[in-house]
Amino acid sequence: MAQLGLSNHANRLPYQLSGGMQQRVAMGRAFAQSPDLLLMDEPFGALDAMTRQGAQSVLLQIYAERQCTIAFVTHDVEEALMLSDRIAILTERPGHVAEIIKVPFVRPRIAELQWEPEFIALRREIMCRLRNNGMT
Repeated sequence: MAQLGLSNHANRLPYQLSGGMQQRVAMGRAFAQSPDLLLMDEPFGALDAMTRQGAQSVLLQIYAERQCTIAFVTHDVEEALMLSDRIAILTERPGHVAEIIKVPFVRPRIAELQWEPEFIALRREIMCRLRNNGMT
């Protein structure tokens, strides 16, 4: 998968790759199996902001090609809004789905979307709903 951006690093060992490169390798391995469903639990949580944004872009490019279902766990509301079609708000322990919010933004989504009033309003609404469910 050329879009992973690892062609220049093909001869490196895993320990020689940065955290972002290691995440791209993990995505490549997961998508290489052509899954119908891919489960991702905080895959970009340990990455810095710039590396995270790059990994999100790679994920969206691969998703656009493969169109498999991805269940993506994140605590980052902006990340959820950029990557998701639907967001499940969970209750506190034991976690149950309190509600599902449809993300109204068309694909492909660009980084500048996060500055749009509609994006900011939906982010604020989701944060309020999380607070009401005891999740913050």
